[in-house]
Amino acid sequence: RCFPHVINISVQTGLDRLTKDLPHFRLDAVYGMDNVLKAARALITAIRSSDQRRAAFLSTITSVNDKNNWQDGDSRALRIIMLVKDVETRWSSTFLMIDRLLELHLAVQEYIQNDHEIPYISNDQFRVLKDIRRFLAYPHFMQELLSAERTPTLARVIPMYERLIQLLRNKVRVKLPKLRHAIDASIAKLEEYLDHARCTDLYVLAMGEYNGLSLL
Repeated sequence: RCFPHVINISVQTGLDRLTKDLPHFRLDAVYGMDNVLKAARALITAIRSSDQRRAAFLSTITSVNDKNNWQDGDSRALRIIMLVKDVETRWSSTFLMIDRLLELHLAVQEYIQNDHEIPYISNDQFRVLKDIRRFLAYPHFMQELLSAERTPTLARVIPMYERLIQLLRNKVRVKLPKLRHAIDASIAKLEEYLDHARCTDLYVLAMGEYNGLSLL
């Protein structure tokens, strides 16, 4: 299987565990939502639901910038952009959805205060979303790195698998203990595909190619 597809399956497995095991976060349900990702999707869908709400949200971003005297060119200024909703079958879109939501956090909070029909997301839930983003950032970076190559070979892919597993196990699990169940599920799926790859003749050839490249 291609690297992006394997990463997709691995991260989706982790996200599924995250959804099923949400009690680890010890957060109350909000508006009947049973997990933080559903709450985020509901909020974004509501804001994007009409041209009027979209325009009001963009105006709110401008208002936040004005209140804080953040001018164009100021690194603190919020971009005048719309929230994006993910496609649940593509984990990378979930990363981008959370990333955008956190970027516009101040505007979202202000907008919610002015439109009480919009589902509310608490500060605790925003903190959980920050942790989820930190988890997803590692496979996202690895996927972007490999996608930059026109024709990634097995000799490149296998070390990337190994490096990603190492980062998730030794760094991400330590920094995000409340997400360990999700991270472990992703690691297990990655190791499953890595073990399968190691059993093929192509793996031996690929590693010979990789070792040859390392000597150049």
